[in-house]
Amino acid sequence: MHALLLLSLLLAGTASQAPALPPGKYVYSDFCVGPRPWDLSGHRVVLSHGREGDWVRIDFPGEGEDGPLFATAVILDAKTGKLFFSYQSTEDEYAFEGVATPKGLTGLFDDDNATHSLPRIPNSWPADPPCRRPQPAP
Repeated sequence: MHALLLLSLLLAGTASQAPALPPGKYVYSDFCVGPRPWDLSGHRVVLSHGREGDWVRIDFPGEGEDGPLFATAVILDAKTGKLFFSYQSTEDEYAFEGVATPKGLTGLFDDDNATHSLPRIPNSWPADPPCRRPQPAP
């Protein structure tokens, strides 16, 4: 928990400079595959931010029975980007604390007690893209 407090203090200045997070769906990921296909590492976080509330889905490599997980508590300050969420696995309850921006997600996952920087995945939209309407036949 001391690491979360330290990270909170470090991110306090960063969060004040972060751009506001408009409503939408954001996909952040630092998943990678090692030299063998089963050497997976990283996280994938889907953040849905809207006027009616926020939710988070977390994916881990090799999650087995644990995945995907949905956050049991989400606290987002859209003006500063400060984000906290907790999630329950079959082993324990964990949390994330950091900053979400339109470009990336940075913070501490306390399941591995490490800080991660997850870039936003291209084509994850700040808002759901409009449906394509069929063009009338000529």
